[in-house]
Amino acid sequence: MRLSGAPHETPGLPPAEGMPDIETRAVVHTAPSRVPARQRAVLVLRYLCGLRVAEVAGILGCSEGNVKSRSARGLTRLRAQLGGQLPASAASMREA
Repeated sequence: MRLSGAPHETPGLPPAEGMPDIETRAVVHTAPSRVPARQRAVLVLRYLCGLRVAEVAGILGCSEGNVKSRSARGLTRLRAQLGGQLPASAASMREA
């Protein structure tokens, strides 16, 4: 029994169309953990929960300007973690 590599029975299928491969998903999944906690909180509330700047400011007890600057810094840190790439959905949400 092999404990590493692909099992012999599993064909080497490419990832499903439109789905990133496992390595890409792992990088994208761990990148936010390398962003400072307050920036990460802003990014999660803004882009995963879809809240407006004013709502995030209210939840975190800070100014809207602070939310905007933390969003910008957090996205910059994420880009650095992802080698300058951001998934299209996050990049387009930034414009909103």
